[in-house]
Amino acid sequence: MTTVLKTYPALPDTAYVAVYEDSNNVPASAEPLGKVSVVDNMFSTRGSYQQVVNMATAKTRAVGGNGFLITQHISPSAFGSSIHQISGTMLRIDTLDIAVVSDGDTARRAQYAADIDRMADTPRKPNYVTYSDTSSYNRPALGNTVAVNIGYGTIIGSTAGLQGAEREVARKLFNGTNWDVRFILQSKRRMGGVGFIYSQYCSGLPGDKVINRNTYNSVIIRSFMVDWVFRGHFAPKWIFASYLGAGYMGFRQNLESIYDTNSRGSVWGATVGFHFGVGVDYRFSKHFGIGADLSVLNGKIMKLNYDNAVPNNPEMLKNNGNLNINISRINIVTGVRYYF
Repeated sequence: MTTVLKTYPALPDTAYVAVYEDSNNVPASAEPLGKVSVVDNMFSTRGSYQQVVNMATAKTRAVGGNGFLITQHISPSAFGSSIHQISGTMLRIDTLDIAVVSDGDTARRAQYAADIDRMADTPRKPNYVTYSDTSSYNRPALGNTVAVNIGYGTIIGSTAGLQGAEREVARKLFNGTNWDVRFILQSKRRMGGVGFIYSQYCSGLPGDKVINRNTYNSVIIRSFMVDWVFRGHFAPKWIFASYLGAGYMGFRQNLESIYDTNSRGSVWGATVGFHFGVGVDYRFSKHFGIGADLSVLNGKIMKLNYDNAVPNNPEMLKNNGNLNINISRINIVTGVRYYF
């Protein structure tokens, strides 16, 4: 991210830029030209301390500066960025002061003097402009996000043993609508955060019922997941995200007699589920964006509970304690984002 208040003619790529890590060492003649930050864009590979300093000094040269004061330095960490991140002030300093604080490299000092000499005939009147930068380190910090999504959901299950009407019933129950609400907590200086995701799957469209053996059937799967979230910009307005977590997953199949609407039952159960997902956001303003996600939820319910579901089947009632279900759910959703 680069903010420029004032510019001078750009210096050559080989021009020396004095780097200060202590504001007390900055010469009194220093004139602030703006600020620059080099931050992680999630796919950064050039992340050593010297490399990010080189990026900042390149921006300093572009606005005619010859000094850079580092005001913030964040080192790589296991729970944050994998690269060094810095912020600082771009400076224009009198060339005599630069010579005093240089490291004594005669060749580099001579090169710097030659660069200044070549610019002797260039007008020095400053230009007051807004510096537009689309590089990898000119992207707004993410921070916290609220997302609301809706889309398609499907349950992965085998129907190999089913035929005819039974197979069609399973197909209808296994495909439906999914929606979710997400709240993501993320520091503006780190690419990792924590996400809280509530989602619900219902077979077909909300309110749909599938007829099977004189009963109306519908399936609802609810989940509440706590995820470790990795997000970052890969282009100025584009964000890539990945999610990995675990939490509650509940399954319920509702049944209702087609002859007597007061005759109802259900098969239900709950377990610990696991969640993995990836997504892409397009951020069209500071606070708002849209996005799409692909996610997988998986869990195995070891025991199903029956509430008036099979009153006329004593054999199933006798064996229902041994029944379990493995749920693998795929969701493809899209929705809106609010960043703050």
